[in-house]
Amino acid sequence: MLSRPAPASGAPARRSTAAASSIALLHVGLDKVRGLNAAYGWPAVDELLADVARELARALPQAPPLDLGQDRFELQLLGADERTAHQIAEIARDAVARCAVIVDGTSLRTTASVGYAVGDASDSRADLRVAADLALSEAKRAGGDCATLFLPVTRLDLGRESRLIGAIRAAVESGRIIIHAQPVQALDRGVVEHWELFARLRLGDGPLLPSGEFLPLALRAGLMAAVDRTVAARAIEVLSTGDEGLALEVNVSAPALREPGFLELLRERCATLSVEPRRLIMDVSEETSAEPQQLPAGVLAALREAGFRLALDNFGRTGGSLEQLRRFTFDFVKFDACFVRNLPAAPRDRQVLRAAAQLARTLEARPVACFVPDEATLKLVRACGVDLAQGFHLGRPRPLGEVG
Repeated sequence: MLSRPAPASGAPARRSTAAASSIALLHVGLDKVRGLNAAYGWPAVDELLADVARELARALPQAPPLDLGQDRFELQLLGADERTAHQIAEIARDAVARCAVIVDGTSLRTTASVGYAVGDASDSRADLRVAADLALSEAKRAGGDCATLFLPVTRLDLGRESRLIGAIRAAVESGRIIIHAQPVQALDRGVVEHWELFARLRLGDGPLLPSGEFLPLALRAGLMAAVDRTVAARAIEVLSTGDEGLALEVNVSAPALREPGFLELLRERCATLSVEPRRLIMDVSEETSAEPQQLPAGVLAALREAGFRLALDNFGRTGGSLEQLRRFTFDFVKFDACFVRNLPAAPRDRQVLRAAAQLARTLEARPVACFVPDEATLKLVRACGVDLAQGFHLGRPRPLGEVG
């Protein structure tokens, strides 16, 4: 579906009359940044990103880089055809390769993947951005350190994604994001401790789309914060009419946490509806908390100071798990499926889970096992000293209206 054109050599060709009304959009993504963070730390990686931005601006003055976050930059070039766009992509890759930061006598360098799309100047910029992102993802899957063109044959995929973006935006604006809730059970008492909320989306008369099928696109389209606001506001409304013992857990993304008014919105809504903030648990993924350049300083501490509880989600999915527990205070630590799914067949996994649960309790956080699939696994989770659990075996997500 996506392919890499043969490398072109030399400087970008002069724009032809046919190309004068075209536009190229390039997304430059740094490779292996998470590994660099683990080895050198985020301050060094931030310095490298700043160096990359400067070098891209120097090498390509006709296409000033726009920092998209998440280690990506956007370049926009009017009047560029596919050949010129590829040449620009190679210049961008060379610029990134020249960047270096010295850390303890070691030269910190990386490579870049580039996804690019070429269209008419009248084409939707949102569509071109989706296309460039798809091409960048393909370049990453190919191993990185390459440039990939979004080919016209993939317009069908782009059309579907554009329709999804429209549906997400309409659902947010009209308050029609569908919310389901999954029980989180207290294993010592066998009762529901709280419920985790998940966003769902329905296209026309089709089936419900789970979060994983549309939230990544919402993130790329700049709609993630709006989705999070919608879910959080609805959660507070439900808490205001439900039993006082009801507590709800909502997932919050980096874009929502970056919004200056997000915390104040939560506080005002809770105060207006007389909801104790501690009944709302803010679920922050390990990936989000591991990237401090994505979050304003002190935002997680501010949430706790306001009375909201925090859950560290996906613990163990990346190499930075212990660093997050060192830097932040959480009320819950949610163990990723990698800790849970093989418990019956893997004694070593049981040892790791037991030690991780003890660590969480030492830091005054309650350990939670996620994705519990069956009774045998549940018994082992309980034996490892885990306080709480969730998964299809304990209860599938159900409409939020059935909770309370």
